[in-house]
Amino acid sequence: MGTERVVICGEAAAAGLAGRRATYLNLGGPKPSLHLEVQDVAPTAVDALPDVVADLVEVACYLFGADQSCPPRIGPGSERIEVERQRVRVLVPVRRSDLWSSAPVMGALTEFLEIVFGDDNYRVEFRDLPDARPLSQYVRTASTPLGEVEADEVIVFTGDLASLEATLVAVRDRGVRAVLVDQRTTPRIDERHRTLARELASRCPPGQVRYVPAWVTAGRARDDGRPCRSRPLLIVALGVLLARVAGCLAIGIPAAGLLSLGLAFGEGDAVTSAAHPAHPLVVAALRRLFSALLPGLVELEVRSRWRTPADQVRSIRDHGCVDLIRHTLSCPRPPASARGCTHCGECVACFDRRFATLASGVADDDPVSLYAVDPLTGHHSSEGHRTLVETYYRQAAETARTSAPEYFARHPEANHVVRHLPGPADHAASMVLDLVARQAGDVVAVVEAALHEHLGALLAGSLPPDCLLAMAIPDAYRAREGPPEPLAPVVEGKHQLTIVDSAATLDGVEVVGADHPQWVAVLRFFVRRWAESVYRRDPEGQHEFWGVEAILADLRRVEHVETADPETIRKYVARLRDRLRDAYVVATGRVLDPNEVVETAPDRRGYRLNPETVVVVLPPLPRAPPDQTAPGATSTGSGGQGAPAPGRRARSNRNRST
Repeated sequence: MGTERVVICGEAAAAGLAGRRATYLNLGGPKPSLHLEVQDVAPTAVDALPDVVADLVEVACYLFGADQSCPPRIGPGSERIEVERQRVRVLVPVRRSDLWSSAPVMGALTEFLEIVFGDDNYRVEFRDLPDARPLSQYVRTASTPLGEVEADEVIVFTGDLASLEATLVAVRDRGVRAVLVDQRTTPRIDERHRTLARELASRCPPGQVRYVPAWVTAGRARDDGRPCRSRPLLIVALGVLLARVAGCLAIGIPAAGLLSLGLAFGEGDAVTSAAHPAHPLVVAALRRLFSALLPGLVELEVRSRWRTPADQVRSIRDHGCVDLIRHTLSCPRPPASARGCTHCGECVACFDRRFATLASGVADDDPVSLYAVDPLTGHHSSEGHRTLVETYYRQAAETARTSAPEYFARHPEANHVVRHLPGPADHAASMVLDLVARQAGDVVAVVEAALHEHLGALLAGSLPPDCLLAMAIPDAYRAREGPPEPLAPVVEGKHQLTIVDSAATLDGVEVVGADHPQWVAVLRFFVRRWAESVYRRDPEGQHEFWGVEAILADLRRVEHVETADPETIRKYVARLRDRLRDAYVVATGRVLDPNEVVETAPDRRGYRLNPETVVVVLPPLPRAPPDQTAPGATSTGSGGQGAPAPGRRARSNRNRST
């Protein structure tokens, strides 16, 4: 066990602590070290609340301050550092110490602390508050403050996709008068949340949406992107305050797919290890706590629990608010230095968001320019991020083809979650598995579509070797040392065709070089089609012939060829075939049959790589050293117009006309 740290809050007695180093936190007073300000609330309505509500808000703030003062040890790239377990003793003054020290309250609070603080041991002791100040000292009045108007539900609003969708469903579909409670700690993203709330209110009937931000800062506010483990209690406590002021009972907590269940792909990330407000264990503990503190006066409801992030994006689109997506903020640690970027692109929350918008076909409303690193094609500089991005896709791919018994055997934490979900265990387990499978299917479909779009860049080696698309290629198809390995097993008697950069080799002989880029571009088209069928395990795709119109359309989209026409493409193919024959006979003395590499259809209306005589070889894709910038690391878009709709077969949008 590590050394005990003591946090003394407010005017709590410090008897018996002489000689010990302690952290002092104080709400209010001439020099407060902890600041709380709730905006747009009537002071008279706040002062009329029972003492237990005032205690709840202050206890939550003090635990937030203690968490800020004793943060978890996390290294670069969200890699958790192995350190001694912390022991933290928090002394908190309250108005109702008899109630807070009772067995039901202490039991529920201890359970919550064990869930969110994990390895760290937080122990809270309550002391009498001698001279309690009114709760209204923390509020700021507006022209029409909350308290003079009523509401039906308070919704936890974090400015992400889940809270946007939950608000739209509540207000538009259920006709709820909603109060959005938003807990802010830094001004850096405050304006973005205000803009989103303002735009959201303008899309709803007048008076249906009320935005109430609350500022909570602990001294020098920490803004390093580390998760605040006590935040679920703080934001729900603020929700209880507003619910009592507005005269309602329900507090809606939006869920965010697997992230809110603690089962997210790549769960080794520090973000997913922190408790989400909608996590079943957290919700169960908070319900027990509020049942002991405020029996019958608070109802916690989790909204959209069984919707994947892609489902939520589709719901936003169906409500006609897809343009608001760019105003949402899903990343818990948005980059501070990247100009115009609001998402890091290297955490689970960013992956969930990007895959959801791509799977839903709304990538234009979530432009890749918002991400410091393109989640699909960007260069990941740290080993922690490289491990996370690879784990994220690998787990999704494995889950997409895993049966229910296999999934729960591989992920025992899912069994623990099921026990805390409402309803029979069998039903909850089936719902969890369905959610996991659907979200995994979205991830796999997006990666397949992106592989189709960027296959030429992969074959040319122009994408960073540590981008998600490169790491998504199975190891059996990638050469880490020595010569390149083929996409399919080498069959004796077949030619091995390889394209690296601007040159093509056949059996190790360079047959087309950089001096003829148009011929290399045509050959890359055939290689993309051939490799695509292998990736999709679609042997019939290798036997398709492609007309010049299809070739031309692809070259214009992928190779950016602008001056060619169908007749020019025919000439390119004919000259490519001649070039292959001439270069090969000069180097080997063997004359190729005209259809031995690029084959013409019997009706002469299309072309293909001859599947009977050619096998494609993928160039090596080595991993970049941890601190070395990979070549071609510039982020590129992955949701362009040319990508096929996720979930469809890639050849569904091919043009087979001549």
